Amino acid sequence: MKIMIDLHLHLDGSLRPETVWELRTERNINEFDNIDDLKKYLQAPYDCRDLNDYLKCFDLPIKVLQREQEIIRNV
Repeated sequence: MKIMIDLHLHLDGSLRPETVWELRTERNINEFDNIDDLKKYLQAPYDCRDLNDYLKCFDLPIKVLQREQEIIRNV
């Protein structure tokens, strides 16, 4: 059995894909045609080359957390 523990967690990296989908719709950010593509984008690939490759996963969550009500909703 594999146990995973988060020792360091950021709000923008812990949003549910469904929440990101809803918020990006409210903000008229239409980069994805469906939620499955969005889910793939939000996950760092296993063959992640470097930190920049990994940080791309945070681009959209950061875009949808720019207003107070979006942050409060997800705390």
